[in-house]
Amino acid sequence: MIGATMSMMMNSGNKNMKSKIESNLCIVSEYVKGGSLRSYLLKNRDKKLLMKMVIQFALDIAKGLSYLHSKKIIHFDVKPDNILIDDEYKLKLVDFGGSVFRPFGGLFLMCGENGTRGYMAPEILRRKLCGQKCDVYSFGICLWEIYSCDIAYPYDSGNKTIDVYKERPSIPVKCPRSMARLITQCWDTDPRNRPEMKEVVVELEKMMKYEGWQAMSQVEKVASGY
Repeated sequence: MIGATMSMMMNSGNKNMKSKIESNLCIVSEYVKGGSLRSYLLKNRDKKLLMKMVIQFALDIAKGLSYLHSKKIIHFDVKPDNILIDDEYKLKLVDFGGSVFRPFGGLFLMCGENGTRGYMAPEILRRKLCGQKCDVYSFGICLWEIYSCDIAYPYDSGNKTIDVYKERPSIPVKCPRSMARLITQCWDTDPRNRPEMKEVVVELEKMMKYEGWQAMSQVEKVASGY
């Protein structure tokens, strides 16, 4: 956010009449020219993303959510449509219209569905107590989509039943074991089995370090004539 104005003075154009003040809200925000993560994934649907980019994208989202959770904020609508890419290929979380601030943390009961079906944690759909782990579930779906460069639920998930979470997509055969394990942990139907976002950050950083080591090993092999 760059700035905002809460009201605007409107001149009536008539000297004998007082100027009219209308209440208007205008928010000026950064222009993120890379568009949404959703559109980027669809553009690369056929060729997929390099593993290093998959991990970096996931790290950007995980770090953002970890920060929000440290401030007792739950996003509640994490999905590629609400993630933008800047000109340096850094991801930014947007659309906090459904976000909730929980200063004392803990679980609470949602009065209705909050988020987008397909990304929505089963505890929300079942009208059970929920908390920050709802974002972790949504992240798990996003992580699958980033790795697969595909849409987890290509149909209209808004018309699906509350059992939509039982139809999660299958993990690609070539998906690295560590990535597959993280995806399945994040979208576990039981929130108690899901990791905290700060733990997800640690796991992704380990994967990134391993990717760098792998790349260096390949360079060394080429230099050695193998």
